[in-house]
Amino acid sequence: MIYSADRTRLYSPRDLITYLEGDFAAWCERRQAERDGTGSGEQWAIPDVDAELALLARKGDEHEQRYLTSLRGREPGLVELTRDSPAGDTLAAMRAGVPVIYQAHLSGADWHGYPDFLVRVPGPSTLGAHHYEAWDTKLALRAKPYFLIQLAAYAQLLEAIQGTRPAGIVFVLGDGTERRFSTHDYYFYYLQLKQSFLDFQTAWDEDGMPDPGLDRSWGRWSTFAKGLLAESDHLSLIAGISRGQVRRLEDAAITTLCALAASTIARVPRMSDAVLARLRTQAQLQLASRGKPRPIWKIREPDPEEPRRGLALLPPPSPGDIFFDMEGFPFAAEGLEYLWGAVTLEDGKPRFTDWWAHDSAEERRALE
Repeated sequence: MIYSADRTRLYSPRDLITYLEGDFAAWCERRQAERDGTGSGEQWAIPDVDAELALLARKGDEHEQRYLTSLRGREPGLVELTRDSPAGDTLAAMRAGVPVIYQAHLSGADWHGYPDFLVRVPGPSTLGAHHYEAWDTKLALRAKPYFLIQLAAYAQLLEAIQGTRPAGIVFVLGDGTERRFSTHDYYFYYLQLKQSFLDFQTAWDEDGMPDPGLDRSWGRWSTFAKGLLAESDHLSLIAGISRGQVRRLEDAAITTLCALAASTIARVPRMSDAVLARLRTQAQLQLASRGKPRPIWKIREPDPEEPRRGLALLPPPSPGDIFFDMEGFPFAAEGLEYLWGAVTLEDGKPRFTDWWAHDSAEERRALE
């Protein structure tokens, strides 16, 4: 989200994706945009700088450039723009009917976006006997839901420009596969999400920060959110608690982890006694573990109605037991499982063995 020179808010598909993270992340992004839009030097929170996300972005750029290079050979009429190119340059290229437009700038009403590629397809539109559909490069090997939201937003922007909604949206995945989806299959969910997002923006209140404990993720505001939760001793800090259980405890006037750990309440409306007991025990263990190098733990008694759960699913111990794990680096070409490890028992004592793999040949030897 940005502000234009005339103080108009401009939304992008990325803002919708942030809204999918939760109300807290969306509120923080709006708060940051308001601060940037006024030129205020006020420092209210610092967004996370994630080294892994930075690496992911760099690898994504490299994937995009590889695909661009392949298109240059296949489509000599390709037009290359930049993020600084005005939206008018994109419109001129579309009207000229060029086969592919790189780094197009789509703009309409209060929305704008930058699909990686616009690809010309046959079919009538206000442009003539052709129109365009959006293609995006993605490092992933399969489409993720937010990819589809992003390209559905581009499809709507394209429809406003060319009078025709493109029938397809296409991802160029990390292995080079061009994966096509039907716009129609996802478009109406996108519209519903967009309306919910706009309602959220209309009701946005600078003094009405959403409760971060009611969201599962916080985008680039995770450190800020975790600090707020720790400061307030939020119930969501209890391992295994659900958002619904947080609300039911709050309705019963239990609003912090410490309060639940110390409570003697026998019943909470719309919560079973067993769940209340489990959450209270978990809160007590976490409270007692604070400041200790190793957490305090307790083996939960088996549920007589479900005896084969948790650790009870393990077979009886055997001298031949092997505990195995491997770590992978997905950003390497074709991926790389770089560390293989196994714990075995020798004379009753655990022994750890590791195999490192710095390339595919070593990975193969580690597997063998």
